[in-house]
Amino acid sequence: MPKVRRKNVPRAAIEHLALRVRERAVPIEDLQNLAKWLDTDPTVPSGRWFKRFAKIIICGEDELVKTILEDSHSAIGSEVECKRQAGYRIAAVD
Repeated sequence: MPKVRRKNVPRAAIEHLALRVRERAVPIEDLQNLAKWLDTDPTVPSGRWFKRFAKIIICGEDELVKTILEDSHSAIGSEVECKRQAGYRIAAVD
């Protein structure tokens, strides 16, 4: 199972995510929780996956985060569920 890539992310992907953050007025709390989750070096399922936060859903494919949906939208793929460990939510479950 791949880990979420945080280095050498394609510029187009970063620009797309930045646009979605602005368009969807992503709350700072969700961005902070996303950053904390990414700091855990999470493992995600191969193929399409998604991770729910309070007001957003992060969608990815393999090691890349692809887009940000509003919590009312439907995501495609395997949900990354988490178990609490050492103060962070980390373990991906298919």
